[in-house]
Amino acid sequence: MLNHLWQSTVFAAAAAIVAFALRSNSAALRYRIWFAASCKFLVPFSFLIALGNRIDWRPAPAAAPYAAMLLNHVVRPFPDPETIAIAARARATEPPSRLPLLFDAIWAAGFAASLASWARQSRRARDIVRDALPAGSIDGVPVMRTRGAIEPAVIGIFHPVLLLPESIEDRLSPSQMQAVVAHELAHVRRRDNPMAAVHMLVESIFWFHPALRLIRTKLIEERERACDEAVLSRSFDPEMYAQGILAVCRFYLETPLACVSGVSGSDLKQRVQNILSNRSSRLHAGKKFLLTLATLATCAAPFVTGLLKARPEAYAFEVASVRPNPTTQDRRGLQFEHERFKATNLNLVTLIAIAYDLPLTISGRITGAPDWAEQQGYDIDARADLKGLNEKERERRMRLMLRQLLAERFQLRLRRESKDMPVYALTVAKNGPKLKAAGIEEKDCPDGPRDASSCHIVNGGVGRGMHAHAVDLDDITTFAAIWTDRPVVDRTGLKGLYQLDTEGWTDMRARPPRADGPTAEDLTVADPTRPTLFMIFDRLGLKMAPARGPVEIFTVEHVEKPSAN
Repeated sequence: MLNHLWQSTVFAAAAAIVAFALRSNSAALRYRIWFAASCKFLVPFSFLIALGNRIDWRPAPAAAPYAAMLLNHVVRPFPDPETIAIAARARATEPPSRLPLLFDAIWAAGFAASLASWARQSRRARDIVRDALPAGSIDGVPVMRTRGAIEPAVIGIFHPVLLLPESIEDRLSPSQMQAVVAHELAHVRRRDNPMAAVHMLVESIFWFHPALRLIRTKLIEERERACDEAVLSRSFDPEMYAQGILAVCRFYLETPLACVSGVSGSDLKQRVQNILSNRSSRLHAGKKFLLTLATLATCAAPFVTGLLKARPEAYAFEVASVRPNPTTQDRRGLQFEHERFKATNLNLVTLIAIAYDLPLTISGRITGAPDWAEQQGYDIDARADLKGLNEKERERRMRLMLRQLLAERFQLRLRRESKDMPVYALTVAKNGPKLKAAGIEEKDCPDGPRDASSCHIVNGGVGRGMHAHAVDLDDITTFAAIWTDRPVVDRTGLKGLYQLDTEGWTDMRARPPRADGPTAEDLTVADPTRPTLFMIFDRLGLKMAPARGPVEIFTVEHVEKPSAN
């Protein structure tokens, strides 16, 4: 709800700016802009995001995920209630808060009060119509005569009726009478009453939002000006028409309901000035283009967010075996071979991290998984025909196949969303990069079993350093994130393949104590004289610094223990 209110508020502010920019153009156009701002409260951008998610396409390998997260962060800056609820389950011992129930009760009371107010006014309008007498029709619109001192008005949402006071011919000249009736018929043609009823519903639902009261005022103002412009476009004399409106205001009361279109609504002084000046320019081609462009951009932004996050192309293993690992040993293994994926004693959370190319050591990126998903290990042996593809594309497709396998065998269903979180941003240092070029391009990478000389393979670790034959910045940040306490994002802009050969560094995370004492590796990585990972990157002409950025979070919405092979 917070995201929806944020989106609608920003949309209303944008509508106000556009309406102000078009203040010299037709009131009918500004009315449509304000009405769109009102309707936005009924249409969350998440609907368009979901619509974009339904379209399958092949996104650009690197730009699309970040662009999707960035757009999603702008459109939805607040965490979803489901995400908050999942995080709260860890604090199950705390007493449940009663604030949500209190807020619900306050909203319900305000909604009921708003509806009751509209109902009272609507009942008054119905009473007036009930006491009126039929008097024929004008242009197909039924006319009713009332003895009450109420102004000429169009009453009714689906079946509008033109209500005229019995004594009005005695108060207005024939020309003034024709102009006033033309004003009311313009309300009928524009369907102002149904549109006003829609806004009344919006204002009742979101009664607490101050922007909607401003929108209501602007809707009434612009609809009256639009009808005035329609009357003047029929060659009625502006001065005569203005005098007719003033006479109506002098002798009759204004209609009691926003969805009843009268003749004396809005700021009377300003209306008379506008009528007498009769200034309303047409929208020239440039403004039409900009307005169309802004409308398309507003509608397309959430749709593109969903599109960029949409499902990539579907791939599946030709043969796959999934079995619970029966041993209690801690030995685990993972192999991305030429056309084979093999996992030994890996739990489901780890398999999800592999499928979505997440670091295995950073917690908090995968939430909502049941306990067994972290406790039970599984053995997977799967094969696929991936001939003719380079090594990086084979691995990418294998990860997609693993996602499909988890969805089929574990009935896994995930929700992906972006959150603004602490990250390490890797940028080029002040004196430029000092990385050694690999001397080969992507197309020259050897095709065959993976080893230390393969492209996109980084070997080493905390105490051993980083060693690679030909890797890109994405490989480097992915490997570095394994040994850090937050995600690492590449903001260097560097392309191409590079060699790596660094010394080891101290561990960022405290290692858990061992019952039999620290190992030689534990002592090595704890040596305070060893460089930090920050220093390692400094020597490469890069800078790793704390920052904030959009990070993709995965929430398990549904999962089952795997089906039999």
